Amino acid sequence: MENPNDHDQPSRLPTLRDLAQPIFRQRRVVIGCLLVVSLGVATAVLLSPRVYEAELKILVKRDRVDSVVTGTSEQPGAGNLEVSEQDLMSEVELLKGRDLLERVVQVARLHERPMVRERSRTPTEAVAIATSELRRDLTIQPIRKTRMVSVSYRSEDRNTAQHVLDTFSRLYLEKHLAVRRPPGVHDFFTAQAEQSLKELRGARAQLDEFTARTHVVSAEAEKQTVLEKLGEFEAERRQAEAGIAETSRRIAALERELAAAPVSRTSEVRTSDDADLMREVKAQILALELKRSQLLQKFTPRYRAVQEVEEQLRQARAALDDARRAPVKAETVTTNPTREWVENEIARARTELAATTARARALGTAVARYRQNAQ
Repeated sequence: MENPNDHDQPSRLPTLRDLAQPIFRQRRVVIGCLLVVSLGVATAVLLSPRVYEAELKILVKRDRVDSVVTGTSEQPGAGNLEVSEQDLMSEVELLKGRDLLERVVQVARLHERPMVRERSRTPTEAVAIATSELRRDLTIQPIRKTRMVSVSYRSEDRNTAQHVLDTFSRLYLEKHLAVRRPPGVHDFFTAQAEQSLKELRGARAQLDEFTARTHVVSAEAEKQTVLEKLGEFEAERRQAEAGIAETSRRIAALERELAAAPVSRTSEVRTSDDADLMREVKAQILALELKRSQLLQKFTPRYRAVQEVEEQLRQARAALDDARRAPVKAETVTTNPTREWVENEIARARTELAATTARARALGTAVARYRQNAQ
């Protein structure tokens, strides 16, 4: 029998726990799926090659506008220097041009890479494949609200990415100048340069002929040159005279130092005993003591021979003491190096003095000659 109160209870909304119960019941499957997905992502990240991207930004602007030549004296107003969207897109198309990309491939040697040569049978096909890959890896797009174009290139080699973009920018500038340059400009300026060079050579030839004929380029210039040389020689003569005075004072000081320096000095003093004498005296003492011992075995100490030996022993011992108190002294006397240095410096200073004096005389003669020419 149904309970009438059951129809009166409102239906209960599912909670977050109710929604999560199926996941908890299948938690092993869910955890396994998460582990498989995480492992796949980590493997893809580890095995994917490292890619380097080089970027180049090109500023598009108008440096000048070609003047309009009219028959009136009024000058037209300056042209509009603003870069329009059409100008920006024109530069983008120049950058995407196939001829430019092919030149970049050939100059950067992208068609010689092993992966390209394996897929091609002829050099032309290799260039075409490398050009397609360059177009794929090259991104060229204008930057919004600016007058700049962004160019980026992706490669697995950092040096290749940099080299390709450097080559691309250089070849683009050459193409840009070739497209923007009016026809005939190069020939016109080449002819003007050759004409100017011819006129310059003719003027130089006339000037050389005039100088050879008159021996003077300009009287005022000649006088100015003489005055400049006179000033230079005057300054050099004053320097020479100052050098003479300084060298003379130095020689005098060195001569005073030489007079005070001794000719020689004791460089080494050695004190030692006379080994030969002491060895001889000790041997004599030993022989006398041995002789005295032999005599004492046969005679009394008052025996005359024993007393003579005793006297000889006293004399030998006294001689040994004298040798010990008066050691041999050896002195080494050498030439004083300070005196030698002073003598060498004096000789050098006198040589410098003679040379400076001769130079001062020659400068005095030159100064007198230039003064006479300047009058």
